[in-house]
Parts: sequence; C-alpha cells; structure tokens
Amino acid sequence: MRRVSGVLTRYPLGIAVYDWAVLAGVFRPQHPEQEAPRFIQRFCSAALEHHHYGFPESDPVEEP
Repeated sequence: MRRVSGVLTRYPLGIAVYDWAVLAGVFRPQHPEQEAPRFIQRFCSAALEHHHYGFPESDPVEEP
C-alpha cells in the first residue's frame, strides 16, 4: 500500500483553474451543472503539473 502524505501542484497565475482547463482544451463542460458556480469553485484538474510525496511501499509506517 502506498501512503501519500502530500501533493504539490503547480497552478497557473492570473487565471482560475476552471478557465485555464477550458482554454487549454483539457476540460469541456458537457452538462449545465458543470458551468454552475458550485461546480466551478470545487473544480480541480489532474492535467496540472503535480507531484505526489509519501512513503514507498517497502518502508514501514508507524501508526500514531
């Protein structure tokens, strides 16, 4: 089992992630609710450069 302790994401400056994804062509709204403020405020994109940091499978992890 791999245990992720964090994700570092590179966000674009000066533009909302939703707007960036639409302009970059990595997301296209296909339902009216995907253009609603509630959806947009929670939107994130796996297309953004990101790195996962955690513990490799072979390393034992002590539970608190």
